Amino acid sequence: MRRHARRPGRHVCAADRPSGSRDQPVPAALDQGRAPARGDTGHPAAALLHRDDERAVHLATVPVVAGAGPVRRALALLRHRYPPVPRAEPARRPGLRAPWDARPRLRAARQARPRALRAAQDLAHALVAARVRPQPAGTAERAPLYRLDGPAPGQRTGAAPRRTFHPCRGLSMSRGLRILAIHQGSELYGSDRSFAAAVQALRERHPQARIEVVLPEPGPLQSLLEPWADACRFEPRGILRKIELKRHPLKSLAGIVAAWRRYRALAAEHDLCYVNTTVCVSAILALRGCAGGYVHVREIPGAAGLVLFRTLLRLSRAQVIYNSYATALAFGLPGRVIHNGVAPISDAPPTVPGAHRRWRIAIIGRINTWKGQQFALEALARLASAPQIELRIVGDVFPGYEPLLTALDQTAADCRFPVERIGFVRQPGPHFEWADFVLIPSLLPEPFGRVAIEAFSIGRPVIASAGGGLQEIVADGVNGFLFAPGNAQALATAVERALALDAQAYQDMALAARRGYQQRFTVEGYRRAIGDAVLPCAPAAAS
Repeated sequence: MRRHARRPGRHVCAADRPSGSRDQPVPAALDQGRAPARGDTGHPAAALLHRDDERAVHLATVPVVAGAGPVRRALALLRHRYPPVPRAEPARRPGLRAPWDARPRLRAARQARPRALRAAQDLAHALVAARVRPQPAGTAERAPLYRLDGPAPGQRTGAAPRRTFHPCRGLSMSRGLRILAIHQGSELYGSDRSFAAAVQALRERHPQARIEVVLPEPGPLQSLLEPWADACRFEPRGILRKIELKRHPLKSLAGIVAAWRRYRALAAEHDLCYVNTTVCVSAILALRGCAGGYVHVREIPGAAGLVLFRTLLRLSRAQVIYNSYATALAFGLPGRVIHNGVAPISDAPPTVPGAHRRWRIAIIGRINTWKGQQFALEALARLASAPQIELRIVGDVFPGYEPLLTALDQTAADCRFPVERIGFVRQPGPHFEWADFVLIPSLLPEPFGRVAIEAFSIGRPVIASAGGGLQEIVADGVNGFLFAPGNAQALATAVERALALDAQAYQDMALAARRGYQQRFTVEGYRRAIGDAVLPCAPAAAS
């Protein structure tokens, strides 16, 4: 630490002097600037350091003082008629060094860090103390939210502007709020569309902020984000993919480390970091030490995956948002539950199939092993009324999983009912309209089940496996049917129950599905909840 032997009273004031402080008498010994010798407990400064003055000002008004030791800092405070630091702990042993157990508080004040300013009693007091003025409303461009008026705390007159912080949230006020949003995909499946809605919510809540998005590669999601994001980066590394980890483990781990370094630098430049899904492992680790770090958990992994992702979330110290109570229960970490919301797929009313055509069933979403498309084909083949149905499978696989499509096509060729497979589509609305029922045959617990609420938005009942978040959406016999996950006979029975509905029963079920969507899963409610939860200063997590 630099010592100033002949400069015992260097100081810079961070705020106006408090009212009434000029009436405080200054001891003659202190006014002369005489520093006591080591162990001189009789010096007036030693007594004043521990005095609990009722008129003591708030910590946010304490000047920024640089000196060679605690006593010299106290001399500077008292010479300029500031009361002693409030709540300083008394000495536990003789001498002048022991009393400064409260040194972190002075250090925070001396460096003008958020801890000193956050202690202000209210926002207005702190803004006055830091000499910060809100930016006038009605600016044409996205200007900084705050600007400095006068020197910043700890800044010499005429020096360059210094970064200051929001008194309550730790935000930079010499520039606008900066938000970093990270996602693991660039397509338009469920988690991708939910991520776009979250970015839109952040833009609506912080219209003056600069929002930067990080995606693994260019794709359809990029154009969907353009109205709300100011910039888009691409980082293909740092995402945990099982197939890549098995094929090239060392290369995958090296990419995760390299991406972590890049994300760590990015996180330091932003006031708020929002990571969507837990497979963004590098980004999650980079959140450690970030005051505004959030992770939106949308997966329910297996036992080994839970151990890994729990460890990552604990190390990151980020605030956690879950997409369902099932996901929160699986992870067992404190966090907030926010159900997904979607915009209505279409305004088309549900149509009741007549005797002139088959019942139409659609499976819409990502194709992989645990989503159950292959299992559904094998189970529906057991139906006695199989010739009465048509099946449409809409979706595609991750790169590297193409053999799943080959096996699916081979099984579909042997079915007794028509099966149509369509790849990824940007707008799945026409396929929801085509269907009478939407089938979700997941073999593992679904973290949420966005396809179910998309079907509800146009009044289509859902036949779903009773696992994970789907049980929070589908009520058996009310707005759809549930069956045991992975049980082919249970799936066949659920489909038989659906096909046995008459026109009035089907119409009642369709109306119940639509009513459930309007009450719980609208996109407006989702964006409002995200805006309330994802704040620059992370509040205490809710259990």
